Amino acid sequence: MKIHLEELEHQRTALDAIINAIPTLSGKESNLYANPILCNAWDEHKFIDIKMETGTGKTYVYTRAMYELHQKYGIYKFIIVVPSLAIKEGTKNFITSDYARQHFSLFFPNQRIELQTVNAGDFNTKKGKRKTIPSALTQFCEATKNDRNTIQCLLLSDKGFLDRKDSALFKNDYDQTLFGGYACPADALKNTFPVLIIDEPHRFKRDGNSYKNIIARINPQMIIRFGATFPDITLGKGKQAIIKKDFYQNEPQFDLGAVEAFNKDLVKGVDVQLPPLTDDYAQQYSVKRANKKELILAKDGKEWIVKIGEDLNTVGNGFEGGITYEGDGKLSNDLEIGVGMRLLSGVFSNSYQEILLNMAIEAHFKAEIENFHREGYKVKTNALFFIDSIKSYRNKDGWLKTTFERILKNKLVSLLSEYPEGEYHDFLLATKNNLSLSHGGYFAEDWGAADDSATAEERKDILHKERTLSFKRPDGSWNIRRFFFSKWTLKEGWDNPNIFTICKLRSSGSENSKLQEVGRGLRLPVDEQGNRLAGSSWYLTYIVGSNEKDFAEKLRGQVNADVKNIVNSDKLTAEMIKRILIYRNISEEELLEHLDNAGIIKRDNSFKEGGYNKLVFEYPELLSTQVKSGKIVDNRNKKSPNKIKLRINNWKKIEEFWKEVSKRYMLSFERISTDEITSLFNEALRTEGIFDDNKTIEVKSIKTVKGYDQETISLEYQNTSTKNIGALGKCAYNDFITRFTKNTSVPIQIVHRELWKFLQELIDKGIDKTAVNAKLNDYSLANLITRWENLFAKTFATKYNYDCLKFMAETSVLKNGSFISELPMGDVGNFKADDIKDDVRNLYEKPLAYDSENPEHEILRYTPPEKITVFGKIPKRAIKVPTYTGGSTTPDFVYVKDTGNQKNLYILVETKSNDMRLSEQRVIAAQQKLLSKIHNVKWHLIKKAAEVIKLLNEI
Repeated sequence: MKIHLEELEHQRTALDAIINAIPTLSGKESNLYANPILCNAWDEHKFIDIKMETGTGKTYVYTRAMYELHQKYGIYKFIIVVPSLAIKEGTKNFITSDYARQHFSLFFPNQRIELQTVNAGDFNTKKGKRKTIPSALTQFCEATKNDRNTIQCLLLSDKGFLDRKDSALFKNDYDQTLFGGYACPADALKNTFPVLIIDEPHRFKRDGNSYKNIIARINPQMIIRFGATFPDITLGKGKQAIIKKDFYQNEPQFDLGAVEAFNKDLVKGVDVQLPPLTDDYAQQYSVKRANKKELILAKDGKEWIVKIGEDLNTVGNGFEGGITYEGDGKLSNDLEIGVGMRLLSGVFSNSYQEILLNMAIEAHFKAEIENFHREGYKVKTNALFFIDSIKSYRNKDGWLKTTFERILKNKLVSLLSEYPEGEYHDFLLATKNNLSLSHGGYFAEDWGAADDSATAEERKDILHKERTLSFKRPDGSWNIRRFFFSKWTLKEGWDNPNIFTICKLRSSGSENSKLQEVGRGLRLPVDEQGNRLAGSSWYLTYIVGSNEKDFAEKLRGQVNADVKNIVNSDKLTAEMIKRILIYRNISEEELLEHLDNAGIIKRDNSFKEGGYNKLVFEYPELLSTQVKSGKIVDNRNKKSPNKIKLRINNWKKIEEFWKEVSKRYMLSFERISTDEITSLFNEALRTEGIFDDNKTIEVKSIKTVKGYDQETISLEYQNTSTKNIGALGKCAYNDFITRFTKNTSVPIQIVHRELWKFLQELIDKGIDKTAVNAKLNDYSLANLITRWENLFAKTFATKYNYDCLKFMAETSVLKNGSFISELPMGDVGNFKADDIKDDVRNLYEKPLAYDSENPEHEILRYTPPEKITVFGKIPKRAIKVPTYTGGSTTPDFVYVKDTGNQKNLYILVETKSNDMRLSEQRVIAAQQKLLSKIHNVKWHLIKKAAEVIKLLNEI
């Protein structure tokens, strides 16, 4: 499956922060095998930290950063260091994936990353054999700067390489040498003057062996750390000691914290669920001691001593399952325990685990059913289970495996009766018939499995996440693998965008970071076509045992602690300006001009009288130091799911209209002619700003063009090599047209004929041929491709018609021809709007709901004019407008105006942001085409709440 990558706004901001923080070139000469030398090289105070919450795309950012630093400075040797094999595989899979290479080729067509990976087994150290350095290390070290289009990247895990002084990386007894005569690989790496990227920096503390060895033995001239969590550092001693985050420059150069990530819907929300704890499971023991030798538990005045290696079931029957004490305050299931901690024995029992399994399977299928039948493309739904006993899962008759398959089979039988036919029935049936293929495990010991084994196949599915996101395998069979099991091996770095349920079986894992635990499922999902699904509020169900009943509270606390209060009530500071600019996506000039006109600030940016209160009222994001209500929830004391009640009388007032817009429609397509394609291509060619001739200095020129007709094209080029003087982005004519054709499917005959005419027109205007040829560069190509895609989407969206069918669609509010009385809150919006004044004209009783703060919540705050008799937010799947790419779309709001005649006027509103993606443009085109043609309907696209106010007042 191909995932469609896109550069998101926060990722671009992070990249700009890196480019701005990187020192300029020093001008000093380096050896042929080394990077250019940066100013202030090897100065830790100039190293860079990029803080990005889990699931927001840090791997994308540091991969693209390598391209941009190569383009800007010619830096071509990068080392990426990660803390685990799972993260290493994930990084490798991303960088080498076809979808990533294709995405980056649009921006950097002449550049490529050559990734080298080294494993411990790659070093030949057998007695009697010639001791050799792995070829991957040799290729990285001995690559020269003469290959100006290749970025060399070495990917290492610290385990066995950097954390030990006797690592093979640091030995010098090999029977070969690298450039300069270096027999020690680390010495050769050091003399390439690498730029080093650290992933998950909290695992590389400065006083740890790995970091010390990186500095002492590899000595990179620049380090850039990327992570959601950074290590702590203690300043001072005793009572005066202060613990703070260890950032190179005291603060990160880019900081996308957890609060901002949750509040801006850059990640999923979290719904924590835990089962009720009966008296049978409530046997509570307190930890009296947990040292290197023993664990002492106490209950009702009695104490039990558990030695290292002893099973906890010697304390009580509730501790069944083979959990032992490992020493140093740690159980065999990786649970870290300390004095004063309380353990509930019942949560360690198999029967309690079965309760958790049942909850997880119910939660999974609730999400799967909704995602399978969603508007637009389907979403493959996956689940992750953290376990403590590998044998219980891997053994043929293991308790966990057999219990899971039994519960899953029972659920599938039940669902098959609910879905007796159709695609979802087929998907469920394929799962029931192949239960063992529907789940898979990933454990450290799996790396010893043969590549053609079932275990290795499970490992590949889990580590190559794109393999688990599609509904069909390459051979056309159903891709049913969607339940993953691991023993905390995947607790950091790894994620899968379509994880909608995580279940912690038994108590396992560290108490250090709840954010790290939920992070495996925070990334926003992608649909079956690989499109990232932003713009909606998605939720991860996280199931834990009752011993962690405060999980949601702790998670909220960690999220809220991850933000800094930057507000100054006396003066508008640079930090306050920066937060507003990022949140509002406006320029500093626009902001300051508005604040001046609004009487909020003086010339020196200090506040006028009352200015501070005006500022925080208009820009509440300055005070958003807490995660929004509803982004992290739990099910304790929850009587029933949140529902929104419909005001049936108001719905009946628009019943005839609703039945009209709820009809089924069929799309009939028109053929696009060659003349139309030619005209569209010419419009793209002649768009201002497409051709950028300032990005290149020297390109290959066209010698002759001959033999063109409608069927064939023959081009001849000057193929002599040219001196490269540092220019980037150059592109030969044949590359330009063939790559455009490959990316757009526009016939090459049309591209060549029209582009040749266009270039000749420039020459006829007196522009020098060299300058004309310079316009053919990679930047121009990327611009032209983007412009063509946008124009084609808009044009194609008009090349079909809607034919009304004679039957109605079954929608979320209309069942069997009648309106239902209530809806799940999520069908209207994921956030409660308790602050909205009740209005009897609204389609719903309080509380109301919304999906986005701006503009939906702001629109709900507005009281429409008296002539509006009915209004409200339209539920999802309530008006199913078919789109030409598949699926359907529904507008956001409806307003009904009393015209004084028998027929009312219906105003339908769709809300979108300024920077709409291509998929959103298609949605807009579909709604506009169908809804604008229905009698007495006015359809409008709005981007700000103020536009709705103006619209309704004018109407």
